[in-house]
Amino acid sequence: MIRGISGEEVRTIKKATEAAYRLAGGVSVVATRTRASISQLSKYASTNPENGETLIPLDVAIEVDRAAGSPVIITAYAEMLGFQLVVATPDEQSDEGPVSEGDAHSIARKAMSLAEEIFAALEDGKVDAMERRSIVEKCYRLKRAVGRLVKRIGGEP
Repeated sequence: MIRGISGEEVRTIKKATEAAYRLAGGVSVVATRTRASISQLSKYASTNPENGETLIPLDVAIEVDRAAGSPVIITAYAEMLGFQLVVATPDEQSDEGPVSEGDAHSIARKAMSLAEEIFAALEDGKVDAMERRSIVEKCYRLKRAVGRLVKRIGGEP
C-alpha cells in the first residue's frame, strides 16, 4: 500500500507527540487523561522501526493537546496540510479582578516551564524545529500571562 504521508511527516508527528507529552507532564500523566495506555502512548511517539507506522489517533491527539495546554500535535498535522491554527476565542483567564498569589504562581510556573524547555533543547547542542516551536509557544504563554497581570494592576501591556 502506498501512503500519502512521507517518512519525514511521520517523524514530525511523532516529535510533536513527544513534545506534547512533555508539556502535559509526561506519558504517565497523559495516560490518565486519554483512552490510551502508557505503552500505547509510547508507541505513538516512538521512532523505532516496529512502531514507525503507528501514529496517534485524532481523539487521543486532541486529549493530549488539551492536557498539554497547546495544540502541539494538531498544529503539526495542520502545517503538513499547509494550514495554520489560530485561537478562536480569547484566553479564559480574566484581565479583571485583584492581583493574587495565584497570579504570581502562574507566572512563575510559566517562566520555569519556559526555562526547562530551553535547557532541554540545549542538551544535545542543537535546537530543532519542534523545540523552537515549543519554546516560542511557551514564550507567548508567559507574555500573555504577564500582559494580563499588567492590565489588572492598572498598567498598559
